[in-house]
Amino acid sequence: MEGDICWSNQSRRGPRDVDIPEDVKKMVLMPPVTKRQPGRRRKNRIPSIGEYPVTKKTKLVPNKCGRCRMEGHNRSSCTNPI
Repeated sequence: MEGDICWSNQSRRGPRDVDIPEDVKKMVLMPPVTKRQPGRRRKNRIPSIGEYPVTKKTKLVPNKCGRCRMEGHNRSSCTNPI
């Protein structure tokens, strides 16, 4: 029962109400030492919420089939006879 009373008193106190010792106040806090993540970086950044997405660029040269040399499809979807 006593633990419940203590917990309820702590939940009412805000972060500004906590007493910080003087030796802790004088300490210099540095950011954590981090390493760069492995792997290749993203080419395009991820837009944040509220930003307008960038439209995709259209290809300057359309797809060309390697089998029949016609435009508009590729070798895997080619139905033209050789």
